[in-house]
Amino acid sequence: MLRGRVRRALKLQPRSVYFGNSLIQGQPFAAQSIEVISFAPIEKLAAKCDPSNGTVAVNRHAGVPNAFRVSVTPHAELPAGPFQFEVTLAPKSTSNEVLPPVTFPVEGRILRDIQAVPEFILYGTHKVGTTWEQTVILRSASQKPFGVEAIQSAPEGVVVG
Repeated sequence: MLRGRVRRALKLQPRSVYFGNSLIQGQPFAAQSIEVISFAPIEKLAAKCDPSNGTVAVNRHAGVPNAFRVSVTPHAELPAGPFQFEVTLAPKSTSNEVLPPVTFPVEGRILRDIQAVPEFILYGTHKVGTTWEQTVILRSASQKPFGVEAIQSAPEGVVVG
């Protein structure tokens, strides 16, 4: 009888790519990377994701056998808001054997360049005829100059100025 533990062919560090809130719509997106180490000798490591979500590149570490850096960049045309997709790694052994693929998640949020702070205003309950004031600050996350073309309010009775 043999006893043991079967482990994956690849070790990923970290096990996922998380961009957080670091991406601003209309600005170039910087790549994030993970380190991949193979427990078996591999000739090639292929990586792919849906091209409409992003791009992925694999580079072998110089002087470190079976070690790779996998870099992921979200697609520039992704809409503002949260995103999530997977990258699949397909290792090919030195004996031309295809090892089982490994996937890892990529996620984050793309922010609009022009942001309102606070994003929402809650009016709460007030007596009829009372005045209530709240300030909203508009800012450019990329720090580009911008102008306000119009101000609108809803519902009726709310004055913005």
